[in-house]
Amino acid sequence: PPDESKRKQYCKAQKNIFRLESLPEYRVDGDLEAFEKFKKGEDYVGAGEKQWLDQLNTTKQKGVLVQRVRIVNLPLTDYLKYEIDFWKHSKKCGEYVLFLLEKDFKKILAKLQLRQKDFWMVDDKILLIYNYGSKGEWIGEEAITEKSLIEKCRKLKEDVIREAIPFDKFLKK
Repeated sequence: PPDESKRKQYCKAQKNIFRLESLPEYRVDGDLEAFEKFKKGEDYVGAGEKQWLDQLNTTKQKGVLVQRVRIVNLPLTDYLKYEIDFWKHSKKCGEYVLFLLEKDFKKILAKLQLRQKDFWMVDDKILLIYNYGSKGEWIGEEAITEKSLIEKCRKLKEDVIREAIPFDKFLKK
């Protein structure tokens, strides 16, 4: 879930919010503890996760579309199973989660001449690039104002959504 500074950007959304997640695993504060609880079969949905679900509900009530494309490799890791389990909750709150195989993602990146980066995009014009270390540890974010990069990421968003597999269909595979 995003921290408070990101929430302000999401609250400004009028039409859509998009998230691209491409790393095999994320090692960020709060998430590691929840993941360990998930692996032990314990309830892992804490205050931060509940706050994110509340934000999704509020966003849905405003009529804003929230989409997430998760890049994956098969077979699924325990970490991806954990994320999928949480997205069963967020899906009920209006988040549309889709999956794209990494090999297909790399083809799209090559076509658009983009490097692999995670990002949030709000209304196809506010772009926040998320930076992570080699093991998925959080480094920081960059607010992008360069119009050509925003346009390339908007195109990337369109391409990955078009090629991705919806949540329910992916789980049936």
